[in-house]
Amino acid sequence: DFGEYVLVYEYGDKFQQKSKEFTFNSVSSSVVLLDGFPVLNDYYILGATYTFDECKVKCFDKEAVYFDYTQMYVRNDDSTDWIECDYRKVKITAESKVQFEYRYKGTVLYTSDVKNVVDVGYNGALSMDKYFLGDFTATSTNKTIRYQSNQQSGNNALTFINPISFEGFVVNYQLIEGYKNFDTLTIQLVDYYDSDNVLNIVFGATENGSYYQINDTICQLERSVYLLSSIEYDEKSKVFMFFTGDTIAYETQFSSDKVLLNIIMNDIYGESAIEIGKINNQGLSSKKFENIGADFKLLEIDGERKIGSVITIKIPVVTDVLTPFLLENFKITVIGPNGKHCVDAETETVLQNFSASQVKINLSEYGKYTITYLYVDAFGNESRDIVEVFVTDDVLPTLTLEDEYQDSTKYAKVGDVVTIATYSVSDDSTSIEDLRVTVMLLEPNGRVSIMDDTTFIPNTEGIYRVYYSCYDEAGNYVVAQYYVSVS
Repeated sequence: DFGEYVLVYEYGDKFQQKSKEFTFNSVSSSVVLLDGFPVLNDYYILGATYTFDECKVKCFDKEAVYFDYTQMYVRNDDSTDWIECDYRKVKITAESKVQFEYRYKGTVLYTSDVKNVVDVGYNGALSMDKYFLGDFTATSTNKTIRYQSNQQSGNNALTFINPISFEGFVVNYQLIEGYKNFDTLTIQLVDYYDSDNVLNIVFGATENGSYYQINDTICQLERSVYLLSSIEYDEKSKVFMFFTGDTIAYETQFSSDKVLLNIIMNDIYGESAIEIGKINNQGLSSKKFENIGADFKLLEIDGERKIGSVITIKIPVVTDVLTPFLLENFKITVIGPNGKHCVDAETETVLQNFSASQVKINLSEYGKYTITYLYVDAFGNESRDIVEVFVTDDVLPTLTLEDEYQDSTKYAKVGDVVTIATYSVSDDSTSIEDLRVTVMLLEPNGRVSIMDDTTFIPNTEGIYRVYYSCYDEAGNYVVAQYYVSVS
């Protein structure tokens, strides 16, 4: 922040303490800082179009610190030319390698490592076997893809080239009789935004049978069924489920729903192979088409659900096993309690199949707001999710008695005609005509009567209570009362 800072040094020994202060001012500067470094894939698909995470800078050249967007550039293969691009829509045209750079007003702030480009037949018939990279020979069938290790010693890893959803995580695989010549198999999940955050799911066998291990928890399996296997994460129960029905509890430690997948054969000692039939919701086989939609990880909606407040609806984390995320293919529709489409509170754009990374909604009415998320992947497959936000009327109506009658005591004689106090009512949503007001008289003998008239005649001594209640259409109510002492 700009302004005055005071730096205080305190020092001393057991006999005395001293301190010294230095004052300095923070002023504007031409320095710009990246607001976090860009996180990029290691592999990109030839012919695919990507939306990259936005990258901002923090600027200090005005009276207050502010954020601004960087400009993104791409360099293809061995070219020396950097081409400016829109981070929301970058098509990969390089044949073998690509590199990215972020600049701000001509100054280079970040240059990525060279990234590999993979040709999976994106603009024609997909070769699903190419989505895994490694020193393996792939053979596709109509049900699975077989990967045979080209190494017969050491470790060998299959790396999936696309980020996948952790919430929808599933791997179906089969070990092959005569080709399970390795000690253990590791299903490894890596946090997309923190490569040091790694989860290893280890499958192995001992003299006691086969087992899975996650961290320090071991799940022992039956030896007779170890060849065919599946692993699935159940987000609701927070457990990994195995093909035997066994489970291991796991609370995710990942920073987002996006994870990277590696499948590793450890300590190979001969011919080894694995058949993979499914990753998340996508089957892998020799079929030359992709017909499965993307996974959604819905984010919390920011803001109070109170009338008149503004909430921020952020784009969910969208991952598709075979295609990259593209922002323009994501649409959001918001319908208010009146059945009409809402508008963005900042741009006033009608929110009907609107594409944006986030929108803001003014909750101007009570009732249900329906938010529909729609994503269409590069092959035309639709994924849809619906969230409902309710704005409930919890505001009490207002009930005011005349001349400060509230909780007061008035005086009368037996036989007097007593005129009850008048009142006024109001509410933030219910009209005055629709407010339900009841006036009751509680007599000293315990009798209770509803007052239809504006007067009553006390026929006995004691304390009479005049009680008012006011209900709005949502059921919120308020009460008022005063007393009449009769002698």
